[in-house]
Amino acid sequence: DCTSLAEIVIPDSVTSIGSSAFESCTSLSKVKLSNNLTIIEERTFYDCTSLAEIVIPDSVTEIRTRSYYNDNGAFSGCTSLSKVKLSNNLAKIGMYTFSDCTSLKDITIPDSVTSIDGSAFSGCTSLSKVNLPKKLTTIDGGIFRDCTSLKEIVIPDSVTSIGGSAFSGCTSLAEIDIPDSVTSIGGDSFSGCTSLAEIVIPDSVTSIGR
Repeated sequence: DCTSLAEIVIPDSVTSIGSSAFESCTSLSKVKLSNNLTIIEERTFYDCTSLAEIVIPDSVTEIRTRSYYNDNGAFSGCTSLSKVKLSNNLAKIGMYTFSDCTSLKDITIPDSVTSIDGSAFSGCTSLSKVNLPKKLTTIDGGIFRDCTSLKEIVIPDSVTSIGGSAFSGCTSLAEIDIPDSVTSIGGDSFSGCTSLAEIVIPDSVTSIGR
């Protein structure tokens, strides 16, 4: 744990960074990533509590989480992270990638993204606005769990399933429109959504979990 490291510039000669490379560098506030980086591995910047902004270059196609354990995301626990610019060529956001990034207020996910894995934004308590990509097919389990500031979200017509606990604990969520493309809704998807007064489930839905 390099707790005194405050700034790092990763040269363009670097194409890969190993998992946990900068984990718990709690003073790290500024990072410049290589323009030839293709994958950001799990826990790369985990618990970098001073990191306030990150620009992910267009060379990156995946933010990866290999294991299914809690808080293994690349930026999990970056509690000061408030600005994120994602790669325009990003295809996949792994599990827990931005979990517990409690200062993150909004994020635009580019339309290149086709997969966002479970709990990717769970515990982002300041997150109030999210633009989901047009090619997304699944809203995975727990993806926005306990995002207590999230007030509304537009689900694109490409989505066919909403996973379990996807929006559980979103206490400010007052409005949601489920498109006719959705065929299944997982258990506890909207549990604890105490501000949600009405929800219309389309006729396309054939399965609702317990």
